[in-house]
Amino acid sequence: MDAWNNLIPGDFLDMKIFLRSLILFFLMNSIFQPAIAAEKKTVAAAPFIVHSKEDISSLVTSMEKNLMSALTSAGFRVIDSARVAGGIDRNRLFDAKYMRDAAGKLGADCIVWGSITKIGQRLSLDVWLLEVASPKGPVPLYAETTGADRLDTALQKIVGNIQFAVLKKERIGGVLFSGNRRIESEAIRTHIKSKPGDIFNKDRLSEDMRSIFTMGYFTDIKIDVKDSPEGKIVTFVVTEKPVIKDIKVEGNINVETEKIKEVISVRTNSILKLKDIQESEEKIKSLYREKGYYGTLLDHKLSDLPNNEAILTFSIKEGEKVHIKEIRFVGNKAFGSKQLKDLMETTGKGFFSWLTSSGILNRDILERDLSRITSFYYNNGYIEAKIGEPEIEHKEKFIFITIPIEEGSQFTVGTVDIEGKLIRPKEELLSILKIRQEKTYSRDVLRRDILALTDIYADAGYAYAEASPEIAKDDIGKKVNITFLIQPGEKVLFDRIEISGNTKTRDKVIRRELRIAEGDQFNAEGLRKSNQRLQKLGFFEDVNIAPVKGADETKMDLKIEVKERPTGAFSIGGGYSSVEHFIGMAEISQRNLFGRGQELSLRAQTSSRSTRYNLSFTEPYFLDTKLATGIDLFDWEREYDDYTKKSTGGGLRLGYPLTDNLRVFGGYRFEDATMSDVQPTASWVIIESMDIHVTSSLTAAIERDTRNSYIDPTAGSINSFSVEYAG
Repeated sequence: MDAWNNLIPGDFLDMKIFLRSLILFFLMNSIFQPAIAAEKKTVAAAPFIVHSKEDISSLVTSMEKNLMSALTSAGFRVIDSARVAGGIDRNRLFDAKYMRDAAGKLGADCIVWGSITKIGQRLSLDVWLLEVASPKGPVPLYAETTGADRLDTALQKIVGNIQFAVLKKERIGGVLFSGNRRIESEAIRTHIKSKPGDIFNKDRLSEDMRSIFTMGYFTDIKIDVKDSPEGKIVTFVVTEKPVIKDIKVEGNINVETEKIKEVISVRTNSILKLKDIQESEEKIKSLYREKGYYGTLLDHKLSDLPNNEAILTFSIKEGEKVHIKEIRFVGNKAFGSKQLKDLMETTGKGFFSWLTSSGILNRDILERDLSRITSFYYNNGYIEAKIGEPEIEHKEKFIFITIPIEEGSQFTVGTVDIEGKLIRPKEELLSILKIRQEKTYSRDVLRRDILALTDIYADAGYAYAEASPEIAKDDIGKKVNITFLIQPGEKVLFDRIEISGNTKTRDKVIRRELRIAEGDQFNAEGLRKSNQRLQKLGFFEDVNIAPVKGADETKMDLKIEVKERPTGAFSIGGGYSSVEHFIGMAEISQRNLFGRGQELSLRAQTSSRSTRYNLSFTEPYFLDTKLATGIDLFDWEREYDDYTKKSTGGGLRLGYPLTDNLRVFGGYRFEDATMSDVQPTASWVIIESMDIHVTSSLTAAIERDTRNSYIDPTAGSINSFSVEYAG
């Protein structure tokens, strides 16, 4: 284990693996003494007899060619097939004496012949093997398979039997594994090719050993071979790498240990891999660089524990924190350095750098900054601008960054045209394009115009429409001529709409918010509105509408995946006022009752001078129509200085959408009020109101609501106008 106690460089590690493989190679030559390195035998293969109602001549030709190749790979010297066919009488294939004499004349040690039979999909090979020097008669060999694509497997079986019979090759009786405590034998077995019943082949076992070694879990692998009645018993004896029992970090002052452990690849209770350790060291260095600590040195050591376990310790020698002192631009003439710096997230050290991460060099952020500068030039007509690789110079505790720029010439917009299949008049389509109004070429404006054109076609049912700009650069006039080539493709219909993720909310609650339906023509605007309306419900944390190609190019399926959020709420609170003193409040509500999209809430408020109870229920789609209905019940009692008033009543609400954002409302409210404990000093208005008990009112309202969410809106507004008549 002492060899693990220091960081092993990559080239030294490769040399170690090479030397180990070299030693194993020599060991293999000594291990496989039982294998007989026999002189090559010469074999002749006669043409096969065919039994089939179909014409399978091409299959037989291919099979015979593959047989010759397999025999060669198995260690035989194979006589040319044309020579064999000319020296064999096909009518005497089953005359053993004739076949032995014919094989001898051909110079073969053995000869094989046979037939191939095809009945339906079933193929069978009946092969006979005859050794010239052996007094034994022909040895029958047989294999069968289903399907021509599996014929090679049957051939391999035949060739394996020929090897066993002629070359006296021994078979593998079993494959075992020893020394593996944590890695299961079956996991190792998946990485080897040798299996019981195969011909004992030292080259293949060498390959198996190398394959096991590439798993990365073992420091040493040996092969033990023993004889048994079943054949050779091959045992792969492995030595597992130690298991990391614990991971420690030392020397870190400016970066927390937990932050370091979060980024490393190595984990406790995992088998030690030097590759993982080296990756972890690079990640630790990268973490330090992100925080401005360049020149950080890193080492690791392993401490042995019993049971083949070890403690891994990363030793860190932190470098000094380095800040960006200056960012310079070279070659910029059209735009000032300050203007370009304003585009960048990377900044130099400032007064608050100790509090923020400003002034720290982050390579990924710098790359994004270079992309922003490039886009800025492209969007201002400099289509030939090139932003070079920044030069980063370290001087003591500071970094100096120099960014080379080749601006090139500024190009204006020349002619703009549209070609292809137009679904609207060309002038109407051209009027939509904003690039025509630009003095200089802008890639960003061009991109938005492409989206505008494809949206027009998508709203007309062309889901796969493409608007490809062909840009012709006029170097003399410094202009860019643009032609949009429209390829609309086929019109598409929505086929199936599948909804998933709604464990509580019913499908119909989702479907009624969609502005598309199965069988409708594809409509991009309908898709956007459907997504907005589902988000606006407030029932879901996430909504994803994914178009999927349907049965053909004219069909499209929609997969709507939602992630539900809790819609029930219980709140309780309290307060104090100089009039009512202590006030207690409680409310329980459910905005998606039983998954039907209905809303129910109960609210109570009480204090030393008042009590209020409200019950409200809303059905947004009454009887599955667009009509929204609601009912409210209340019971209030309030003690004033001159009187006490108790009110009981309710209301009925109706609503109907005129558009997706505009709704009209109507309502009726009924109140039965009783006044008591009226003081003689009370106002005459209050005294005259004592006889008024029942009040009814009608309300009409119109509301415009463009908010993107009821729960947490980030865009839009809500505006309403209402009038109420009471009596």
